[in-house]
Amino acid sequence: MKGKVFLFSGIVIALLSILPVYNLTNESALFKNKSFSGKFHNLYNMDVVESWFGTFFLKYGLSIEPKKVLIGKDGWLFLGDSFAKTLTKKIRGASVSDTDLINVRKANTAWNEFFRKNGVQDFKLIIGPDKDSVYTDKLPEWDMHAHDTVLDSLLHSNTELYVDTITPLLQEKVKTDKPLYYHTDTHWNSYGAAIAFNALASAMQLKHTDLKWPGPFTSKDFKMAEGRAGDLAAFLRVKNVKEELVYLDDAAINQTNIKIYDFKTGKLMSDKRLSVIGAPPTPVLVVSDNALNNDRVLWLRDSYGTAMSPFMSITFKEVLQVHQGKVTPELLQIMVKSFKPKFIFITSVEREALGRFFTTLPEAY
Repeated sequence: MKGKVFLFSGIVIALLSILPVYNLTNESALFKNKSFSGKFHNLYNMDVVESWFGTFFLKYGLSIEPKKVLIGKDGWLFLGDSFAKTLTKKIRGASVSDTDLINVRKANTAWNEFFRKNGVQDFKLIIGPDKDSVYTDKLPEWDMHAHDTVLDSLLHSNTELYVDTITPLLQEKVKTDKPLYYHTDTHWNSYGAAIAFNALASAMQLKHTDLKWPGPFTSKDFKMAEGRAGDLAAFLRVKNVKEELVYLDDAAINQTNIKIYDFKTGKLMSDKRLSVIGAPPTPVLVVSDNALNNDRVLWLRDSYGTAMSPFMSITFKEVLQVHQGKVTPELLQIMVKSFKPKFIFITSVEREALGRFFTTLPEAY
């Protein structure tokens, strides 16, 4: 017994001796612009150790963060249950969310009425399916989703309001050898976002025949490259896993410039070639110089709108956008009344489709 204690102690002492040398030699960023105490603390930074363990267990299909990351088949990683109880809800089905579904329908009806009274011509909700709703075949065998899903319940509750993105994504998945979502990230890629944007275009063309739309985009419009791993790999501290990047090589996007203004102050924040735009925490106005339509759009969107943002900018000249999680009923009403958009779109990931924003009524209700 004493021998085992001495062996364990020896291993710990060896690690404590090696770790500072490794960090000083290979992780110089840990010591830049740090105080003396900060530098001393970072001598024993455990990132490299955690990365080693994360990589080792990943090879055997095990997650060092099982609440955050679920290990799927063929290198696919999925979000765990600590985010909006997404795993539990998928297994139990839509029936456990009946109250939330009722509240969402009430809020949708109230907001739709408010928008119409303020001159908005159309309002659409684009729900980005969770990755595990599209790539169910890559989930572990024990993760069996219920047939009655929240997404299906929302789509069937109002077919004019909700854009069906899940059907075209599943159809495209069968036809292509390119991924629609990142293997090591929670989000869809540019290809997946484009298929969802095709669905928005099809839904809007039924009523607004005068609108012009890019695409429709297909697999041949996209190219592939190797890139860095995404947020799910980061949760596992895994750094040496590569990601399959899928990107659009489109002349219209490459020839388009945008200006981004702070909506509240009107100050110019950026003037650049069109690229993806992260979900803004405060309202920003994106103005395109090469849009197909000279219209105003209010777009409330989360990070699922990032890959979709170039398509929105080449379609509409002025797009006021902000992360819906940062929007209060008061702010939404102010934006509608002051910006006077022709269309309002909301893009949200499936797991947040019953969240606080979607169950909140306008202030007058």
